[in-house]
Amino acid sequence: MAYRNPGYCWYHAGADNGVAELTIDPTVDSNYPAENLIDYRASSLFKWSDTDTAHYVDFDRQFSGNSPNVNALIIPAGHDLDGATVATLYGNGYPPSNGWDSWTISGDGIIFRQMPSTRPDRYLRFIIASSGDWTIPEIWFTYINTPSNSGIDPSWEAVPVPILSKVPFPTRNANLTLAPNRMQYTVTYNALTGTDITLFDDLFEETGGGSRPFYFLPPDDSLDPILMEIQSISRREQAYQNPATTGIAYTISFTMLEQTS
Repeated sequence: MAYRNPGYCWYHAGADNGVAELTIDPTVDSNYPAENLIDYRASSLFKWSDTDTAHYVDFDRQFSGNSPNVNALIIPAGHDLDGATVATLYGNGYPPSNGWDSWTISGDGIIFRQMPSTRPDRYLRFIIASSGDWTIPEIWFTYINTPSNSGIDPSWEAVPVPILSKVPFPTRNANLTLAPNRMQYTVTYNALTGTDITLFDDLFEETGGGSRPFYFLPPDDSLDPILMEIQSISRREQAYQNPATTGIAYTISFTMLEQTS
């Protein structure tokens, strides 16, 4: 367990470009459609229709050499890739043929892989070099955004939030637990300037202030990325008493809630 500078991953290569820009082989099981790979929901599954050895999904990001940077892969828990050998490829020509990373999956938990290099290439491929009719919740090719000059305030809060339905009766309450607890984080950043202000402006804009989820890398590096939505932006104020002399800097606070559906 150690501190890390928290990261924010709002870019979702597949969702940004749409299902029409996915190339999938072998064919897709019609009961588990390709849309489920890019719908921001870990509860809806994608599945191939047969057990051919090579399974892949290609992402066409459309802008050769000028696409948003990508440096990480996230696949939510709930897949059945335990024991499978997988790889990622990139390239501006099709099909992508440049090796990026390869490894063997262990378990059915979240897959989080920081790539050996940052790539802006048009085409990205996730390939499974093992036989099976594999099932996957989503595939996120994304970018980890971290403030470069400002760290998180050490007073951040991480609180488990129960999902309960309570019905009061005259003599007691009936409680129904609907799902596991969700984590809620409240974070503050002080004296943000320059690119760090831009980072959080982009986070709030790209997620619609809470209408679209993103992955959050908590400050405890033993924890996996968590799919979050902005719940509230509670504070944005001038950090310096005399900005006319010292320049403008902002203090920003916001709350995020884990998304489980």
